[in-house]
Amino acid sequence: MRVVDLRRLTLGVLVPIAVIAATGVPGGAVWVWWADPPARADATASNLALLVAHQFSVDGSYAVVGAVSGLVAGTALAWRLRSVGWPLVVGVSLGGAAAAAVSYGVGLLWGPEPSPGTARSAWLSGGLSVHAPGVYLAWPVGAVLGLLVVVWLTDRAAERVGDRELSEPSHAP
Repeated sequence: MRVVDLRRLTLGVLVPIAVIAATGVPGGAVWVWWADPPARADATASNLALLVAHQFSVDGSYAVVGAVSGLVAGTALAWRLRSVGWPLVVGVSLGGAAAAAVSYGVGLLWGPEPSPGTARSAWLSGGLSVHAPGVYLAWPVGAVLGLLVVVWLTDRAAERVGDRELSEPSHAP
């Protein structure tokens, strides 16, 4: 029976969760700054389609911020902790999920309030809210994608070094 290496688990799981979750704060701030939620009070017959497009852009901006932030954080952590192994996949995935929750919370705290008498989750509420639940996956998917890129690049580099060593003639007597 193998003994669990506590240092490896801590580096591979807890550190990525904390680091990637912390990126949710600036990610949420960028989302608040970038997103422009529409209000029902601004709706007229002629601009309703434009306001619905604005509502879609709130979800889209959250997804873009999450994917880019997750990718950068996942890549940096994978590069720094690549020797940890499989626990890093768990940590990066859970960290991405935590960052999604943190950034959404920051968006709710710092973002605009919904129009009076309107629920935040209502379409054209004027408040910052995500209406497509799938965009929450942008953070963990971006982080895992960054991890996969680093694994692929370092694996390919190791293959090239191994191929070069095999192709060089041995000078041993």
